[in-house]
Amino acid sequence: MTIDEIVSDSGLERITPGGSSFYASVAASFLGVDVGVISSLGPDYPQATLDWMAKRNIDLSGVQKSNLASARFRLLYKRRSRKVKLLNRGPRISNRAPIGNPDIIHLGPVYHEINLEIIAVARQKCRFLALDVQGMIRRAGSSGRIRLSNRNLDDHLNLCDAVKASREEARVLTSTTDPIRMAVSLLGKGPKFALITLGSKGAVLGFEDGIVKVPAYQETRQSDPTGAGDVMLAGWLVAFWRTMDPAWASAVGSAFASLIVRHSGKAKFRVSRRELFRRAGWIYPRVSIVKGPSR
Repeated sequence: MTIDEIVSDSGLERITPGGSSFYASVAASFLGVDVGVISSLGPDYPQATLDWMAKRNIDLSGVQKSNLASARFRLLYKRRSRKVKLLNRGPRISNRAPIGNPDIIHLGPVYHEINLEIIAVARQKCRFLALDVQGMIRRAGSSGRIRLSNRNLDDHLNLCDAVKASREEARVLTSTTDPIRMAVSLLGKGPKFALITLGSKGAVLGFEDGIVKVPAYQETRQSDPTGAGDVMLAGWLVAFWRTMDPAWASAVGSAFASLIVRHSGKAKFRVSRRELFRRAGWIYPRVSIVKGPSR
């Protein structure tokens, strides 16, 4: 989990909780599953945020306390583009983290705080393992500016059931600009599912039955897109585990992502379950096959 400083076009800055594990865990809890978080936080992390999460029945027993300052980023949004600056790397997660034996583990590193050993342990502990590649391929320059750097993640992806990447992250990993080819390339590294998020253009999901295009629900009240990809994946994971229908899971994830862009920070989750599933119902019949299975 991170502390995010968000700067918008207007220059207004707000400090909010962030990180894939924050957004994914709250989204999963909203959908009614038992969820816990493993993260390493410093004394600067707001206790009020932890209390807020605990009230949503998120198990925080895996949150490790450190004397080092928490991971902190500055996110600069300008004309729908985003630049990210690393202000503080934050403490690493111990290899002895109490993972337990959940059905699903989602690994959401933000800046190299987990390693292959942790992934291997997670693989043994759960029935379905998902990985967001974001924090595995980030590199910070001398000023802290984050750039993406190609890295051989074959050993990591081969242990996972699902991988999620943004268009930019997938382009760096696969050396292609076509989302369909991105999905095919990532599937070739071992996971059963590859989710490429495309922002306002939806997503592409690759799996054994082919590649499907998932439309976005066009939300007119967009305020802060931070965390949309994390929420989409969490929605996908929960809905897939309940139904084993990748297309329906994609519709739920896309619908959830469309709702949380309306606000910032914890206010993102002031959403209606009825509206969430109404939007998912609109998206579901519009999920289309763009490439059949390769057999």
